[in-house]
Amino acid sequence: MSIKTETTFEGLATLTRHVVAGSIKGELHPGFVRSIAKRIAKEYDEMLRFERNGEDLGEVVAATDMLRGIIGSHEGKTLSSALSGLRPSDAGGIEKANI
Repeated sequence: MSIKTETTFEGLATLTRHVVAGSIKGELHPGFVRSIAKRIAKEYDEMLRFERNGEDLGEVVAATDMLRGIIGSHEGKTLSSALSGLRPSDAGGIEKANI
């Protein structure tokens, strides 16, 4: 039996954007990103199942679409994999933000 979630749309959107940003910067392992993306999708589905409506619903949809794009595209997987192995010492001192 499912328990009604107390997660807010704003909180879920913020978490999702944070995961997207971390993935793009190469700060999160691609496998972890895929795993947390599945959990985020389940939470989103649970919110909709219990008809939790909110003004931030559009933000959650946009954020989850970005996350799906990152984990679903070949380029996103390749970029995440490449960036996950790159550390400042490997890049000759170049900050990841400048890559």
